Amino acid sequence: MKNVLRKTTCLFTSFSRDHRFPPILRILSLTDVLCPTVSTVALCAALCLLVAVQADAVPVRHKRDRTPCRQMEINSQLAIRFRGCVTRLRDSIPVDPDDQDLPTLFPSLSQTFNQRDNLTDEGRLVWVENQLMMFRELLVSSRAEGGWDPELMRKLQRVIDYTRKIILAVRVAATMLGITLEHSNSTPPSPIPTADPGMDTDVRHYLLIRDFERVVTDVHHQFNRLVRSTCDIP
Repeated sequence: MKNVLRKTTCLFTSFSRDHRFPPILRILSLTDVLCPTVSTVALCAALCLLVAVQADAVPVRHKRDRTPCRQMEINSQLAIRFRGCVTRLRDSIPVDPDDQDLPTLFPSLSQTFNQRDNLTDEGRLVWVENQLMMFRELLVSSRAEGGWDPELMRKLQRVIDYTRKIILAVRVAATMLGITLEHSNSTPPSPIPTADPGMDTDVRHYLLIRDFERVVTDVHHQFNRLVRSTCDIP
């Protein structure tokens, strides 16, 4: 009996090193050395499942199998988390949000919002991508200028990274809807943050993030509208 067990163990050990087999089977074969009975049962179950999958008896769902409706829902959830990330950065900047003397960094931003009313799905995605790309450039420029303390810099970097993730989500959504995004090469609404060198650094940072939060909030709104249109929600 011991010889049989020893031969079986050697067989499973050599099997575990064979990279032609799936990792799960190789892992299970390694555990067989420690617990032969339990591992053998688990290995048999894994083999049966593998055979069933290969025979299309068990459906395997991949991320790329998402429907446009589901993808828009995921994008909307991402936008919610993104907004929270931006809000935390804004609230961490030492500026009184109730200060009535705070200047307007982007006076033309409201006009920009008005231009995206009554858009098609394609126009909606183009507008969202352009706004995100534009503000991402501003955030990267602000990071390069400095003036952020280490904790705020960490949060700023997280916002920049998240912006890239949302831009990717927009492009995935466009692909699923059969839309080709045409970049408008839009420039930031004037004045840009560096236009007033006499402005306090914290105030400039606060205004940039505050206005970006407005954009992110609207991005979430646009994703919700895409959810309704792709999921046939009235």
